[in-house]
Amino acid sequence: MLMQSRLSQAEARLLDYESQGGFGRKIVFLPAAVWTLLVIWQERASQRWALAQQTPHRLLDMGITPEAAQKEASKPFWRA
Repeated sequence: MLMQSRLSQAEARLLDYESQGGFGRKIVFLPAAVWTLLVIWQERASQRWALAQQTPHRLLDMGITPEAAQKEASKPFWRA
């Protein structure tokens, strides 16, 4: 839950930077936007790794099929 919250906050900051004119027009935001993107990618990689480590029984308890978990865990970190 904490990782999801941090990911949501980072995504919200990234969307905020984009809504303020994008990265091309607001060069001041570039370092913060890059940092935010790196945080998002790290959180996705971490969450997908944790998902891949779950047993089929635990996945079913969470309402996720093992096939859906495998599909999500196999995505690269840069894909939402």
